[in-house]
This record gives sequence, C-alpha cells and structure tokens, in this order.
Amino acid sequence: MGRQTALLFSMCFLFFGCVNQTEEPDFSEGAAFFPIEVGREWIYASDSIVWLNNGSDIDTTRSYLKEIAGETFEAEDGKVWTEWLRYYSSDSIRWIPLHSWRVRHGEGQLVRVEENISFIKFVYPFRDGTRWDGNVYFDSDRFIQLQGERIQPFQNWRYRISTQNIDVPCVQEKCAVIKVDHIDASTLLDRRKSVEYFGEGVGLIRKQMVILDGDGTRPNDAWEKKAQKGFIHTLTLLSYKP
Repeated sequence: MGRQTALLFSMCFLFFGCVNQTEEPDFSEGAAFFPIEVGREWIYASDSIVWLNNGSDIDTTRSYLKEIAGETFEAEDGKVWTEWLRYYSSDSIRWIPLHSWRVRHGEGQLVRVEENISFIKFVYPFRDGTRWDGNVYFDSDRFIQLQGERIQPFQNWRYRISTQNIDVPCVQEKCAVIKVDHIDASTLLDRRKSVEYFGEGVGLIRKQMVILDGDGTRPNDAWEKKAQKGFIHTLTLLSYKP
C-alpha cells in the first residue's frame, strides 16, 4: 500500500456539493449534512502529493477510500456513537480494512473522532458566517508523523461555515451545500489550507488539506516548488449509497 496508506494512517484526512437550489435550504437541522444511519456508504478518490527530504523527494499517488456507517454503541460516559468503518483500495475494486473512527450528533454539534483526535466538524443550527473552535477537544499544537517527518497541521484553525454561492457539483441532481473553512493562511515558513464541503442528505463530499513547510529562503516561489516537507491531500466523493 506504500506511502498513501501511511498517509491515511498518519493523518486520516479525508469534495463535492451542488448549486441550482430552487429554494433556500433550512439550516436549522444541521444533522442532515452528515447523515449517520447504519449502512450508508461513501466512496472517495484520495489524491495526495507528499514532500520529503527537504523537498527533493515528491510522491504523487491516487487511491480510493470507502467509508461505511456502522452500528451505534454507548460509551462509558453514556454518549451514543456510530462506528465509522474505513477501507482502502488501490483500484476501487479490492478493499482492505483500514480502521474505524466514530461519529456522533449531540448538543448541536457533529463530532468525528479521527485517529483519536476529536474534531467538531460543524455546529447547528447555523447561518452563513457561523464560527466556532472545532479543535477545542485537543491540543492544536500537536505534531503528526508524516513518513518520518514531524509537522504541525492544526495550529491557528478558526472554523467558519459558508452557505452562499458555493459552486461545487453534487453527486445528486439537487443538493444544498455548506462549506467549512478551517484555515487559509501563508507565512514565509508555511502554507496552511483546510476546507470541507458537506451536502444535505449526503455528508462529506469534498475535502482538501494543504500543509507545507519551507525555510523561508525563496519567498517568491510557488509553494509547490519550495516546499521542503508536508502534503496536499484531496478527497472527492465518487459515489454515495443512502
């Protein structure tokens, strides 16, 4: 499975919604943007570019990721979670079990635990411009391991929902879409962008993370040329089974 599998295990990150709405969607029931009923299934294309060894080694790969909403269970604190089963494939035909995450709706939040990191994916009810601290359950200064490199992807994230003018196609004919920005910033030393799109009645439809570090010596070069370590990872929903 190579570097792509390692990337999925290390980061486990996981785009598409639509326009042409005939009426203003009702955002008061935010749970509709991440359905968790047992048996729902999503298949994503997973595209990654990884920079290693001071940028001298760049690896580009495509693989596929399947997610299935599993059974619900009650945790020790009494909260009810849904098991989130995840599978890897190099050809979208033969699927290899990866691991399971967990998801829950409650207290006006969607929380997804990814590799023991709890993210508040969005809050509801919401309106355009709603903000919150989606990383409140963990230390945003934490490091992750990327092919032997240490990197900090989560610093300075400020979550914000957009509901207007989202020109992203959906897997359905009509589908209200919300965009959740986590960060979009650059300094001399790093480039950080993370954004997710959720479709009403579908769930996560697209995600992109750009996490790149450099040494600041080439300020005018594009990040794809000067990055010394990091990754660009994109998930794109290919099919959805309600």
